[in-house]
Amino acid sequence: MPHFDKQAFMDIEVSQLHDLAAQYKGKGWRYVNTHALRLDEEGLLELICTFSDHADIINLRMTVHPGDHIPSITDIFFSAFVFENETHDLFGVAFDDIAIDFGGHFYTVSLTAPMNPRHIPAPQGDPTETMGAPSTLTDAPANQATQVATTSQEG
Repeated sequence: MPHFDKQAFMDIEVSQLHDLAAQYKGKGWRYVNTHALRLDEEGLLELICTFSDHADIINLRMTVHPGDHIPSITDIFFSAFVFENETHDLFGVAFDDIAIDFGGHFYTVSLTAPMNPRHIPAPQGDPTETMGAPSTLTDAPANQATQVATTSQEG
C-alpha cells in the first residue's frame, strides 16, 4: 500500500483552478480525481480536485454556487474528462471547454443533477440517439452484438 508523507487541503477560488493544475503538471504531479459534495439545500457545492506526486497529496477545494462555470482542466490532464462529465451529470456543475463533453449524457439518469437538491426534469427522449450510440443491443452492428454477447457469457 502506498505511503503518503502528507495530505493537504487548499481553499482556492474557482478562477485559480486552471493555473494551479498547470503548475502541478509542470512539477510532475498527476491528476487523481474531482469530486463534489452538496453543502446546503440551495445548491451550494464543494468541489475538490486532487493531485499527487506519489509522496504527497494536495486537494484543491473550492465553493461552487449554482450557475458558476468551472474551467476544465482536460487540456492539462486529459483524464479529467471522466470526472468533469460525471460531476456535471450528477451535480449540475458546468465545466467550460471539456475535451470530450458528453453534453449531459455521460450517465443516463432520470433526474438532471440527482445529487443536487435543485432537480430539473431530464430532457425527454433517448439520450443515446444524440450520442450516436445504439440504444439497444439489436441496434448494434452484427459483429459488435456478437462480441457483447460472447463477453457476457464468459462472465
